[in-house]
Amino acid sequence: MAWLRMARRFTRGSAARLALTVLAVAWGVALVAGVWLANRAVLRAFVEVIDTMAGRAALEVVAGEGGLFPEGVAATVGTVPGPPTRTAASCSRCTASI
Repeated sequence: MAWLRMARRFTRGSAARLALTVLAVAWGVALVAGVWLANRAVLRAFVEVIDTMAGRAALEVVAGEGGLFPEGVAATVGTVPGPPTRTAASCSRCTASI
């Protein structure tokens, strides 16, 4: 119970210090929450802009573990109906997506 007496003495002795401590903790929590919310909003806006400019991918082919595709995969993916596809032949830097 000694800790309870110390706490009471602290709050009675300096109410201004207690108020400033509570205010500082509240401001810290509010700032962290605000930065987190702003970060999520900016990320969501960025994704929306990219989706608006480039559009969503109708088909994505990924080689697992950063590997390369065999030559026959480009021909197989090219036969899939839908929007025009970008093949490895038309992209000099494409390694894991067709």
